Amino acid sequence: MIFHLVGSNPTLSASIEMDFTWQFVHQGIYLWSLIITRIVGMFIFSPLFGASIVPATARVGLAFFISVIVYSTLSPYYTIGISTPILSILISLMFNFLIGIIMGFTATLIFMGIQFAGEVYGIQIGFGMVNVMDPQSQTQISILSQFSFYLAMLVFIVVRGDLLLIDALVNSFKVIPPTVSSTSLNFVNVLIEKTGDVFIVGMEIGFPIIMFLLLTSFILGILSRLVPQMNVFMIGMPLKVALGLIMFLLLIPFWIDFFTKLFGNMYDSLMQLLVNF
Repeated sequence: MIFHLVGSNPTLSASIEMDFTWQFVHQGIYLWSLIITRIVGMFIFSPLFGASIVPATARVGLAFFISVIVYSTLSPYYTIGISTPILSILISLMFNFLIGIIMGFTATLIFMGIQFAGEVYGIQIGFGMVNVMDPQSQTQISILSQFSFYLAMLVFIVVRGDLLLIDALVNSFKVIPPTVSSTSLNFVNVLIEKTGDVFIVGMEIGFPIIMFLLLTSFILGILSRLVPQMNVFMIGMPLKVALGLIMFLLLIPFWIDFFTKLFGNMYDSLMQLLVNF
C-alpha cells in the first residue's frame, strides 16, 4: 500500500528523493569519500585488481559497489557533518589512502617473491637473457618468472584469494575506522619484515632447482677431469636447460601447495598490519 501510494504520487516521491539526497550530501558524502579512498588505494596496488589487464570500468564499478555496501553498514555509527573542518577530512583521506596502499602492497609482496624465484632459477638454467614484457609492471622479466607469476595468479583465483583480499579490506574498517587521523607507526616494522619475506619466499621456491643445478655443474666438472677430450661447455649448457625445465615441471605440484599456504596466510598478514597501524 505504501509503495503504491508513493508511486502514484510524484510529488511525494520527489520529496523523498530530495530528502535522501540532502541527507547524503550533508551527512554521508564525507564518510563515503573516506571509504572509497581506502578502497581505491588498495585496488591500485593489489595483485589482481590493480593489474592493467583488468578493465578500468570493472575496477571502478567494483570499487563503487564495495563502497556503497560498506557505507550502508557504517553510516549508522559514523556521522561526519558538512561543517567538519576540511583539514580533518584531508588528513583522514590521506590516512585511508595510505592504509589501502599498504594492504595492496602487502598482498603484492607474495607475487614479487614468486617472480624473484622465477628470475633466480631462470638465470641458473641459462634463461637470463630470455625476457618477455610483463603487462602489469611494463618491464622486461624472465620468461620463467612470468610463467611463475601466472601460475601463482591462477592459484590465487582458484583459492578465492581475491575474495580474501576484499574480506580483509571490508574488515579493515572495523579495525581502523574511516575517521582515522593518526598512526603509531608500528606497522613500519611489520611492513619491513614482510618485505624481507620476499627473498625468503624466493629462495624457498628456487632452492631445490638451485641445488640440483649446482650438483649438475659439480658432476660435469668431475667429468671434465676424468674425460679431458669431452667438451663440457657444449654438453653442459643444453643439459642444464633440459634438466632445469624437467625439474621445473616436476616441482609445479609442490609449488601449487606452497602458493596455497602463502595466500591462506595473506589475510593474517594484512590483519597484523592493520592492528599495528
